[in-house]
Amino acid sequence: MVAIDTFRKIALSFPEVTEDPHFEKISFRVKKKIFATYDDKNKRACVKLSQIDQSIFSAADKTIIFPVDNKWGKQGWTLIEMKKVREDLFIDSLITAYCEIAPKKLADQIRPNEIETNTANINSETDLTASRFIEKLSQFKSDEELGKVKKYFKGNDNKTKAFGVKFGDIFKTAEDFTQMPLAEIDILLDSDFYEIRMGAVSIMDFQAKHKKTTTERKKELFEFYLKRHDRLNNWDFVDRGAYNIIGEYLLDKPREILYQLANLGNIWERRTSIVSTYAFIKKGQIDDTFKIAEILLNDKEELINKAVGSWIREAGKKDKTKLIDFLNRFAPTMPRVTLRYAIEKLDKQEKDFYLKLK
Repeated sequence: MVAIDTFRKIALSFPEVTEDPHFEKISFRVKKKIFATYDDKNKRACVKLSQIDQSIFSAADKTIIFPVDNKWGKQGWTLIEMKKVREDLFIDSLITAYCEIAPKKLADQIRPNEIETNTANINSETDLTASRFIEKLSQFKSDEELGKVKKYFKGNDNKTKAFGVKFGDIFKTAEDFTQMPLAEIDILLDSDFYEIRMGAVSIMDFQAKHKKTTTERKKELFEFYLKRHDRLNNWDFVDRGAYNIIGEYLLDKPREILYQLANLGNIWERRTSIVSTYAFIKKGQIDDTFKIAEILLNDKEELINKAVGSWIREAGKKDKTKLIDFLNRFAPTMPRVTLRYAIEKLDKQEKDFYLKLK
């Protein structure tokens, strides 16, 4: 909960802010432009955000922060329930709104990396929430990175968006939230933002490989990954999580689930089936890799073709004889891209031999 006195104190602490009436509300302005208002009757604040920031803050909790339900909402005006919002989340949204409206010279004086309101260490379970993660991650967004994400996302859900955060910043933030409960990770996976879902998978990955993670917890992560595969709809979500969350868990267990995934219609579940076997390859267990590769050999999707070629190549490093046997049987009929990936580490004479079979 945030009281109006707190709201007013924070807003007026920003450079060149004035308080003025606005119809039946209180408004806070910089250079005569409104960046926030307060409705005392309904105990709601309204802040002006970019569409990207609006989506980010709304993702934290849509019952507390949500777009105005009209054309103003589409322009970034966002309502905040003051009786329910956490103070640190409200402060972050108010700072973001001010920076959206204020001239750059003024905004630079209070941007998140230069203030102390949002720099507390993540050191308790109460901090390990989806909303807190989104707050921390949003500090790293940049216009420069925004355009780069398109080359990574190969999904076709027509909903996934990005707000421009480097992978290094995603992974570092995720590592800080390694102990996040699955219920909060579930919230992150529901986000339309690519980086937030990547953060969710990364948190799961860090949990799965952490030395102190219990067997029971690893089982929960395994089941949760499979249950929410609908949200893992890109090659790098799979490649980030399948090895530790699925493959490592199955090292001493039956592996029928991978064969089931290999025969499903979802490209990303099929990719999980082959990518997970890298955990087996690392232990010298390569039979499943070749068996699943055979199931996927003539898949219509290039991202599966490349994965199959890459994984049998890696298995071949453990046992070249099995790789050669596989190539002798299937090289003439496998997709050319699969073959090229598979023979990458062979000598020139061997490469030329298999390429001529196509």
